[in-house]
Amino acid sequence: MNTTSEATKHLDGAGMAVSALCAIHCVLMPLIIGSLAAAGIGWLRNEALEWLILVVSFTIGIRALLPAFRHRHRKKRCLWLFSFGMGSILLGRLAQHGALSDTPFVVFGAALIISAHGMNHYFCGRCRQCS
Repeated sequence: MNTTSEATKHLDGAGMAVSALCAIHCVLMPLIIGSLAAAGIGWLRNEALEWLILVVSFTIGIRALLPAFRHRHRKKRCLWLFSFGMGSILLGRLAQHGALSDTPFVVFGAALIISAHGMNHYFCGRCRQCS
């Protein structure tokens, strides 16, 4: 395995982890919001932190998925899943400012992003050019 495919493998793992943490964060925040300040970790419900997680997830996704698509497997499914996942999360962030809860959008989006990275990892592992 060359260093580029090894880097993609690590980026896919990081992308799955960040997306899973994002989903967990959004599911647990409504449940524990009252106890955050008492525990001294009120900063977890900071909107800037949530946008930072989103930017990190987007950056990792682009760095892992685009090179793998261009130079290895050429499967657009990974890019579509990632795009729909990011779109769902962005819709959730916008819905949060309205009457809707962002949690279903974010959890669904994170699941799509995790699937995109998992699929990318699978396709890169089966790539005949890289073996």
